[in-house]
Amino acid sequence: MQALKTTAELEYEYLKWHGYIHLLAGILILSVTSVNLLGLVNGGVLGLIIIIASGIMFAVIYLLASWKLQGNFSFSKQAWRGTFEDEFLNMVSLKAYKVGYFAVILAFIPGTLGAYNFVPLSRENLMTCFLGIIAVAYGITIAVGLRKGNE
Repeated sequence: MQALKTTAELEYEYLKWHGYIHLLAGILILSVTSVNLLGLVNGGVLGLIIIIASGIMFAVIYLLASWKLQGNFSFSKQAWRGTFEDEFLNMVSLKAYKVGYFAVILAFIPGTLGAYNFVPLSRENLMTCFLGIIAVAYGITIAVGLRKGNE
């Protein structure tokens, strides 16, 4: 029989898998954008392989996370809004949101200076790239923050 987990342990697992899913989704989004940037989608097999491999990796990680956490969402519903009962998890989550926001601001600054005029990306692809940057920054910050441990 499996031992019951405390709220802090459930929130920790939720945040950990949430970070991994964001990291993988960001990598998938950035790989699709990079494929568009390199022009490999227009008949290129390599672009199709990159997109399919990224999609399969995302699906596997997402299914593993949902299977592992299935039925474990009995903790506070505040976690769905990014507020955790554990102060350490709260700090890691808030820091991850800040890093994701700051990363996009840094990526957006060259655009205000006109540097994106030389990049062959449409506005849609550029916004998709920003979304991928947010997801990767958020996921990496959570993975690194949770690895440091609750000291």
